[in-house]
Amino acid sequence: MRIEPLRMGDVASAVEFVSGIQRVAPGDRGEQFASDITDDSREMFVAKINGQVIAYGRVMESAAGEAAPGTPAGYYLSGVLVAPAWRRRGIATALTRARLRWVFARADEAFYVAGADNIASLHLHTALGFQE
Repeated sequence: MRIEPLRMGDVASAVEFVSGIQRVAPGDRGEQFASDITDDSREMFVAKINGQVIAYGRVMESAAGEAAPGTPAGYYLSGVLVAPAWRRRGIATALTRARLRWVFARADEAFYVAGADNIASLHLHTALGFQE
């Protein structure tokens, strides 16, 4: 398995991956993912096996209040998704560590927002030192 920033050649595989997992139409996902490559304020990391995307994690810079009402400006971990067959193997942690390295090359702190019922996300981020 390889963790690396999304490249233009991976966009189609990433769109196919997310469309299959979330069972949503591809819509503008290709444009959204491609903009993660060209926009310096965000990045998307992918986990690949044999060239196929099996997971991704995104990070983006947000203005104050943009992530949620009352949130500070800064870099936000904005979602991680792992194919069901590959879960519980440390892939989300590896993607989050890659995203944090990217953030800490630009800023002194990172944020994330998750629902109180998203136990997997809460455990992942708590294990990496995040606090409410």
